[in-house]
Amino acid sequence: MHGPQASCTSGLLVANRLSANPNTRVVLIEPGSDDRNNPNVTDPLNRDENANSPIDWSYESTPQSRLNDRSVEFTAGKIVGGSSMINGMMYIRTAVPEVDGWERLGAKGWNWDTLWPFYKGIERFVDPTPEQAEAGAGVNPEYHGRSGEIAVGYPSQLLTGNLSPTLAATWEILGVSVCQDANGGKVEGYTVRPMMVDRESGLRASAATAFYYPISDRPNLKLMRGTALHLLWIEHAREAGSQCIMLNESGEVIVAAGALVTPTILEASGVGNPSLLTKLGIKARVELPGVGENFQDQPDLTLSYCPKTATPGVFTPYAAFVTAKDVFGDKTEDIAAATEANLRTWAETVAATSNHVGPDAIESIFRLQHDLIFKKKVAIGEITMTPSKAIASEYWSLLPFSRGSVHLHSKTANGTYKVDIDPRFFQIDYDEQSFIALCRLTEKFLATDPAAKQVTGRIDPKADQIPTDATDEQWKSFVKSATVPNCHVLGTAAMMSRELGGVVDENLRVYGTENVRVVDASVIPLQVTGHLVSTIYAVAARAADLILGTRSESAEQ
Repeated sequence: MHGPQASCTSGLLVANRLSANPNTRVVLIEPGSDDRNNPNVTDPLNRDENANSPIDWSYESTPQSRLNDRSVEFTAGKIVGGSSMINGMMYIRTAVPEVDGWERLGAKGWNWDTLWPFYKGIERFVDPTPEQAEAGAGVNPEYHGRSGEIAVGYPSQLLTGNLSPTLAATWEILGVSVCQDANGGKVEGYTVRPMMVDRESGLRASAATAFYYPISDRPNLKLMRGTALHLLWIEHAREAGSQCIMLNESGEVIVAAGALVTPTILEASGVGNPSLLTKLGIKARVELPGVGENFQDQPDLTLSYCPKTATPGVFTPYAAFVTAKDVFGDKTEDIAAATEANLRTWAETVAATSNHVGPDAIESIFRLQHDLIFKKKVAIGEITMTPSKAIASEYWSLLPFSRGSVHLHSKTANGTYKVDIDPRFFQIDYDEQSFIALCRLTEKFLATDPAAKQVTGRIDPKADQIPTDATDEQWKSFVKSATVPNCHVLGTAAMMSRELGGVVDENLRVYGTENVRVVDASVIPLQVTGHLVSTIYAVAARAADLILGTRSESAEQ
C-alpha cells in the first residue's frame, strides 16, 4: 500500500504510476475542489483570473524588511491538480549544470543524465505549424518526447507574424543570441517558449488532465477530501482513531504538498529543529534543522508600455534568458571576484537567520551557486515580452543568494498552526544589485530599435519615479515598492546531504524515517532556470521509478 499523499502537481503523477499496479492501493488527500470545468482553469487565455480566487490559497508572507515592510502574496492552486491548474503554463526545462549540481550537494545519482529520460518520458510534444515556425517557434526533435501524458507545444492562439523576429533582432544587437529550442539543457538566449496547452482542444494541460482524470476510476486509487495536518507515529492500528489512514507494514507516506506546506506537515509531525518544536509543544521525533530552511524564490517585477498596435487574445511566450555577462557587461569579472570574496560573509548572514544550519554548510552551497553563475555561465535572469492591450515586460532573477524559511509559528484554538512564510527577498545585497541591473537591461531593450518601434511610451513606472537617467537609488525605491514573488518556491525539504541541512536522501526518504518520502518542489536544493513545473514533473516521474524499484528490492529480500 502507498499513501496517503497530497494531490498537488507532483502527487498526482506519483499516484498515477504507483496505482498502475492493481495490487497497490493509493490514497490521495486533497483539500481543494475538483474544479475541472472551471473556464478560468481550462481556457489558457483566462489564466490571469485565478489569483485571489477560491482556487488560490493566496498565502501571505511576513512583512519584508527590504520591501518597505510589505507582506507579499504567494499563489498556489487550491484545487485537484495543484498549481498546475493556475500557473502560466510555460515549459522550459532547467540547465544541465544546475541539475548536475544536485549530486555535488549529496543527492547521489541525481544529475542531468539520470533526469533526462524522465523529462522526455512525461512529454507529448507537438511540432509547431509552418506559420508558427516562421514566427520564431523552434524545435529540436531530439529534445522532446512524443508519447507522454503532458501536452506541450505552441498553442493555436500563438501570435504569428514578424514580432518575434523583431525581438530576436533587438536581443542580437544587445549581444543575446537566439536559442532555437531551450529544452535541451542549454537555456541561455532569446527563445519562443512552448506551453503546456493541448493544441487540438485548445485547453490547459495540467497534472490533473494528464495524470488523474484518465485513471480516476481505478478501484485501487481513492481521492479523499481533507487536509493532511501531520503524521502519527504509532505502533498499533487501534491507536489511530477514525480520522487517520492506517498503512500496512509495507505502506509508505508520500508528502507532496508543495514547498510552502510540506515543511509544516513535517514539523507538526515532530520532524525538524527540536528547539522550535519544543516551543510549540511538539514532541521531537527526528532532528532535522533543515526542515523549512533553504527557502528560495525569485523576485519579480514588471515594466509596462503603450503598444503601437494592441494584440489582445493571443499568446506571446517570448523570453530572453540572460547571463551575468549579458547583465553586467564589462563589469562581470569584477563583480564575480567581489561576489566570491563575500560568500563567507553572506553565509554567516543567512546562518544568523536560519534554524541552526551553520555557515560552513551554507558557504559550500553558495560556492556551487557562484560557480554556476560565473563559470558555468547559466542564465541569471528571465525577461519576458507580452504584447496585449499594453506591452508588459516582466522579469525575474533566477539564482538569488537570499534564503528564507517557512515554519510553524503558534498553535491556534482549533488545533492547527499559524505559519510564518519569510522569503527574505534581497537579504543579500548582491541580489538587489543584480536585480536592478536586470531592470536596466529590460529598459534598455525596449529603448533599442527595432523593439523600440513597438512602443509609444512607458505606462509604469511613471517618469517621475524612474526617469530616463534614473539613479540606482531611484531604482532601489521602485524595486522595494513593486517587487512581488515569482512563486517558484523550492528547497524547503532539500535533497542534500544531512550535513548541509538536507531533509531527504537520494531516494526522497526523510532522514531518520523508514517509510516517509517527500516528492515535490521542496526537495529541489537550488533554484532552477526555466520553469519549475517541468522539473517537478521529471523529479516526480523519477521518484515513482525509485519507489517502485526499492519496493521490488524489498520484496525480493
